[in-house]
Amino acid sequence: MQNNSPETPTQPRPKNLIFDELEKVKKDAEKQIQDFEPFMAQMDTLPEPEKELLNSYGQNLFEGNVSDTQTNDLPTNLAPLIPEIKKYVMAVKASDDRQKALEIEVLPHMKLEFEEKLDNVSARINFDAVFDYYQEIDLGKRERNSNTDLLANTTTELFLLREYQYQSLGNLDTPVDFYYYLRAIAFLNNSQNLWNEKGFLLDSPKENYSRESGFQKLAETKSTQKETLENVEKAIEQLDEYGYLLNTYHFSYNSREAKDYSLEGLSFFLKQKYPKGSDYMYYKKGYENIGYDPEMVAAAKRFTDKVLATHKQEGHISRDATTLQEERMRIDSVDLTKTFESIAFDGFDTLPNEVLIITPDELRTLISKNIPPDFAKDLQRIGHKKEKPQGDNPDFETVGRFFPIYGEDDNWGTVVASEIEVYRDISIPAGTPDMAARYLKKDFLSTTWHEFGHNAHHRLDYDEMKGWETVIAEDKTAVTWYVKHAREDDKDRGKREDFSVSADLFLSSPALLSVLSLSRYQYMYEFFDKHLHKDQKIEFRKNLVNKMVDSRMLWQNMGYTEEYIKKIYLEHENN
Repeated sequence: MQNNSPETPTQPRPKNLIFDELEKVKKDAEKQIQDFEPFMAQMDTLPEPEKELLNSYGQNLFEGNVSDTQTNDLPTNLAPLIPEIKKYVMAVKASDDRQKALEIEVLPHMKLEFEEKLDNVSARINFDAVFDYYQEIDLGKRERNSNTDLLANTTTELFLLREYQYQSLGNLDTPVDFYYYLRAIAFLNNSQNLWNEKGFLLDSPKENYSRESGFQKLAETKSTQKETLENVEKAIEQLDEYGYLLNTYHFSYNSREAKDYSLEGLSFFLKQKYPKGSDYMYYKKGYENIGYDPEMVAAAKRFTDKVLATHKQEGHISRDATTLQEERMRIDSVDLTKTFESIAFDGFDTLPNEVLIITPDELRTLISKNIPPDFAKDLQRIGHKKEKPQGDNPDFETVGRFFPIYGEDDNWGTVVASEIEVYRDISIPAGTPDMAARYLKKDFLSTTWHEFGHNAHHRLDYDEMKGWETVIAEDKTAVTWYVKHAREDDKDRGKREDFSVSADLFLSSPALLSVLSLSRYQYMYEFFDKHLHKDQKIEFRKNLVNKMVDSRMLWQNMGYTEEYIKKIYLEHENN
């Protein structure tokens, strides 16, 4: 009687049972090899031509390409070995066939395991954590796990993850097999353990994750990648320039602020190249079609924006409108009283029958009206000494000095405080004509402003140093003989002294500075206006205008033209 009922589909065996059998087949194969070791040893004693002939026969037998004629054609002295060879080859072939059948049977299980692990790992990648992790290493805040713990290696591994995503969507030239899944699952397991250890994986999957969505915005992702790379390389270029300018205008020995290894690593990652053109990733087959994960590129952009914002805030690269506004708010929030009251004064004592031309309280008041708070930041003291120290050149008198004070340990090489000393006379005999006292006071203040100028150029940001470089490149006027001397002594020193002298002239004789070098006057006007506290600006501008008017009225009354003023004050230029 015929049974017409439909056949019940065979239920797939559990994965563990198939793998257990696979393991048994492999062990049986190993035992077979051991059982045939005496025979293999016998074959090794044969002459090389006969051994090669038997090996070739065995291979053809395994592939089913041997006829009786081929067997009969073997040398007669090898005939006793043929049964043993057949027995060995058939055993190996049976084992191999069974292993292949089991590998095919387990493929659906492996495919499912692969895809589950792929999605589980991919959906939990925290790309922001990757870039933060390597920045901490670059900043010395975290130890490197090993010599291979590099951004280049991690981003290569993340690209391999993305490649598996791409292939899982059917983008493969050849069908996948058991060993493809074996390698892929091993990679996912190792990556999951490593990335968990480094903090690259979230506790739970992201809700918006899907394999397909990651490949729908390839052109948009590459555009973001290109734009981010341009910003990174521009910042690196400005940081390099900042480092060069730092050596001229700042007193710090620590140039770490002008070097950002995380940006350099980003540059290599984004452009896929190391210097001299070598490939960034050690494995990048298919990159043009696959590209980086859009979320990784977005994270690279966020990280870049964060790093660049910090450099802008610290003045290491060009500041934008937002950063300048933040800087304006920071300056205006400074407690002026606290800033200027913290400066100590010493050496302002007099002999009997002498009077001070300026007292510490008067000097503090003048400083608070003319000096932006940042230029007095961390200034510990202003001292006066009657004995003048020996200067760099015995032919010139030293009238003032600025002393940077360097930190220790983590602040090694960084200026953490400063002091100013002035060696000008500050007292006169009682009864001295007022005009003489006024000249002495003018000289004392001029030297004080000059030393504050040194404290100011130590704090110049990237744009300000670049701006000053442009001024002195386009107008090479040595506004005083001292600037000319400093330039001849050392080019960089000349730039610093030019800045400090110009700052002094701007505060003491702004009209004179505008005549001698209008570009220097304009620079100093914008520079001071940028750094003055909002509560200082009105009175500062009023005093500036009064000084300008007084000087020009005096010149007019004396019959002096601007050309005459320049000729007199720049006479040193002709010597």
